[in-house]
Amino acid sequence: MFWKKSYVLLVLASMSGGLFSQENNLIQNPGFEEPPGKNWKTPSWVWNSKDKDKYVDASIDETTSQGAAGSKSLRIDSEPGKNAWLPYTETRGSIPAGLKEATLSVWTKTAGWEKGNKGRLEVMVYLYGKDRKSIMKGIITPWEKTLPDWTNYTIDFQIPDGYDTWSALIKFSSTKTTAGKVWIDNLYFGPKLKQAPVVKGEKLTELVRGVHAAPHGGIYYPGETPVHEFHFRNIKEPGSSVTVSWRMNDFDGNTIASGSQEMTLERKIQLKPAPPADYRGYYILKLELTRNGKFVANGTFSGVIVEKQTERDPFFSTRGCSTYEKHVRMGFGPRVMEPGSSISWSIERQKGKYEWAMKDARLKNALDAGYTDLYSHTTFTNYACIPSYLKKEYDAKLKAGIDPFTAEDWEAYRKFCKAAIERYGKYITSWRVPDEIMLTRHHNPLAQTQYYKFCRIFYEELKKQYPDTPLYAGGAFFGDEKYADLKRDVWDKIKDSVDGLCVDAYPHGTSVGVGQNYPGPEQIKLRERYMKTFDITGVKAFVNEETGSGIQRNLALDSNELREFAIINARMVIVCKSMNQVKGWTWFLVEDAKSAWNGNYDYAMWKECNPRPHAATYALITRQLAFARDGIEVKPHADIYSYVFKRKGKTLLTLWALGKELVDAKINLPSDWTAVDLMGKPFSGKKGEVSLKLNDRPYFIELAASQKAVADAVAKGQYAMPEIALSMNRKDGSTMNVFIQNKTNSELGVQVALNDSKVQNVKLSPLANVPVPFECKPGKNPLKAVAQVGNVKYELARMEELYPVERLDRAPAMDGTLKGFENVTPIVFDKSDTLKPIDAAAWGYWTGPKDASAKIYLAYDKDYFYIAADVLDDIHIARASDQMIWYQDCLQYAFDTENDAFDIKAARGGYSPDDREFCMALTPKGPQNFCYTAPLGLAGKPVPDTVNIKELPGGRMIYEARIPWSYFGKLGPKPGSVFGFNIVMFDIDQKDGAIPYYMELSPGIADGKNPAYFKRFMLK
Repeated sequence: MFWKKSYVLLVLASMSGGLFSQENNLIQNPGFEEPPGKNWKTPSWVWNSKDKDKYVDASIDETTSQGAAGSKSLRIDSEPGKNAWLPYTETRGSIPAGLKEATLSVWTKTAGWEKGNKGRLEVMVYLYGKDRKSIMKGIITPWEKTLPDWTNYTIDFQIPDGYDTWSALIKFSSTKTTAGKVWIDNLYFGPKLKQAPVVKGEKLTELVRGVHAAPHGGIYYPGETPVHEFHFRNIKEPGSSVTVSWRMNDFDGNTIASGSQEMTLERKIQLKPAPPADYRGYYILKLELTRNGKFVANGTFSGVIVEKQTERDPFFSTRGCSTYEKHVRMGFGPRVMEPGSSISWSIERQKGKYEWAMKDARLKNALDAGYTDLYSHTTFTNYACIPSYLKKEYDAKLKAGIDPFTAEDWEAYRKFCKAAIERYGKYITSWRVPDEIMLTRHHNPLAQTQYYKFCRIFYEELKKQYPDTPLYAGGAFFGDEKYADLKRDVWDKIKDSVDGLCVDAYPHGTSVGVGQNYPGPEQIKLRERYMKTFDITGVKAFVNEETGSGIQRNLALDSNELREFAIINARMVIVCKSMNQVKGWTWFLVEDAKSAWNGNYDYAMWKECNPRPHAATYALITRQLAFARDGIEVKPHADIYSYVFKRKGKTLLTLWALGKELVDAKINLPSDWTAVDLMGKPFSGKKGEVSLKLNDRPYFIELAASQKAVADAVAKGQYAMPEIALSMNRKDGSTMNVFIQNKTNSELGVQVALNDSKVQNVKLSPLANVPVPFECKPGKNPLKAVAQVGNVKYELARMEELYPVERLDRAPAMDGTLKGFENVTPIVFDKSDTLKPIDAAAWGYWTGPKDASAKIYLAYDKDYFYIAADVLDDIHIARASDQMIWYQDCLQYAFDTENDAFDIKAARGGYSPDDREFCMALTPKGPQNFCYTAPLGLAGKPVPDTVNIKELPGGRMIYEARIPWSYFGKLGPKPGSVFGFNIVMFDIDQKDGAIPYYMELSPGIADGKNPAYFKRFMLK
């Protein structure tokens, strides 16, 4: 689909660089700082042509630019199958006499592509001469490589004699399936540049890092001047003068300050950029060093400006910050006494002898640093915490199926508890048990029995010495269906031996990254899930001992993904603070730690010594939610979220709308009020009606009025929101359901139709979501639903994507030959658009179909569902079995058997009782098809039926498995049955390495369980 014209010169790319000298640049307004006029505009003939719907125009983006000198760039919002055609001008420009050697240069970056194939940018110059054939010189960017940072492309070329005019064109060719944004800045066409883009080995210096000079690491109070320190190495000319240009952007990328100054280039230089005096929140610092107009170095850095706090809420805790000053300024209360470790029984190195020295030193360091609110971990069933002198005997007994602990061992543990509590108890404000019992029980069949014995003994010894110090334990969300047995086997036995529940609760199963779906607390029904656990257990105190999210390590500090995560995380904490049972929220991690990296992801708030955006929103909520309690949820509309708290004699209102578009709200507030937005910018108002613009960024409003009066005012407010929402999902081979959601607290009458069907009248109860069935066979595209409420019409149109599953007349051979699947059309993984992360090909993790590719076959008969695969993998790794089967080369796949998760906007995430997940691999124990998610008795073990995995020459692997219909609940071998399905192929090429990438049919497994993303399949 791309234009095939040949290019004369190869493209040279440099990942670092700066503004070129604009002297003699034939392109006017190359940085797009002035109004574009007629330049770089889609010509009128395009919009008048029959193919006009295949084009998009460009716009000026005032939020981002390359280099520190300007603030704007040209942006193309690419859409699937649409191209951009942007001539420089309608008339040709003149080539100066004598110009023989020329340079063409452009800076570009991209964002937003959910798959690796972003499309192709072309920047071309055409040369013209009388009676001469025109010549084209062009730059082309790699179609398969995303460019998250500004990247320079440059070519040099000769202008032959007789050529005296020129024109230029920017062209972008998209793919048929992906969309995103491409930015263009600082174009150059003119005399050959004497200073080419700086390349390795020719640099004046190398900018190693940018740090904050103060120990707080970049958390500034109003009135303090930010001090950034930049470290250089390999300085060729120490003491030379450089121009330091900088630009400070706000959270959204808008410029708030800029400047330039001459400085002496040394190993370390400091810059004190001055933001506006009233600025609050996150800022990005763009830095560029030049000498005599030529590029030296550049970088992107960050900081936070937030109000000083007088008292910190113990609700907010952390495993540790690099300094006490950062801990205080972030608003954290408690800190673990010994980061990365615990006070556990393993300290008894010899029978009756404890080695306290390291623990004593860690405690002294914490106290000397200024920490006064310390909590401690202890562990119960983690194997590493058993005394070394017991391990040999322990292993032998456990292997024989014998409980390894004798009465003498339990008494030894009691003595350890007594000694540890006696030594450290006066410094510890709470004890927490981070053991993840849902994991340890798979490695130790006696873990559950041992767990409640450990818990009872520790609790008894703690209460003898410090009756008011709480012990939190439990290790699982007992409200989750898959952990239902743990409530009976663990919680019911320890609930009288603990003061509350302690869990490493990561609300999402997904990570933050390009192309990843990261839903908010509203979508994943966070409050409902927590309240279910509290109702089931009756627990009155809950501590989230560890929470956070994996973050793609190479995301830029000002990336949209990090910005969105910062907004969502703030809402997440507000929702959790609204539940009185939640007593603590421990963030993991503040500092970057390589030991905590998970493949391409880390968990840090700080990256390379600079805060990420969620550090700013977290610092804001530790202040705004400090000591807020007794929260109540007020829902005046399905998409309006409000939590009203009591706080130190006043009322705190948090309020937002679910969506990016601004929503007009009018609320009659019962008293004068003060407020801040998500960045901490203050505003205020008087008692009475107030007009607010709501979106997904919460407001924090404090009032003197009572909590009830404020809650009533919010409930009675007016909100300009749609009354209903539409979605569609196929019920079976003959019926399509149109779902109508009432988003109001009132009953609604709705008229609805699908395509040319008869109109149906429906009564909707408040907040109800009702399916309306219409006769509709597959293949009728596009589908268009129309609903009307009063005089307001709502429409939803979409294409239906439905994969058929063949019914087999006879059972396949299941012998490694794929015999029996000849008539099955496979799902094919052999292109980069199935990769995650999306830049796996660009980074060299995936090198092509021979590295990893697959054909997936699905079929069924009256007895079984069949899955088979023909996989090509140059290096096969088998290293794990059973629960850890996924951590190697494997196929992981899942079913939404009742086809009830389909609306991505409304999906809560996570699996429901009807969902099934399996993983198939050649393991050290042989071929396995392991069942992760199913009813009790089926889940947590391999499927005891035929699974065959055969290695063939040339890196081929044949996978074949069958699963009895008894695994699938209500889904049976009935033609026309529709279900959700997804499959992921993991590939790893190093025996001890992490999984660098995977190939997937759709999101919803590897990046967080969410069947709403699955593809729809129908039994033929």
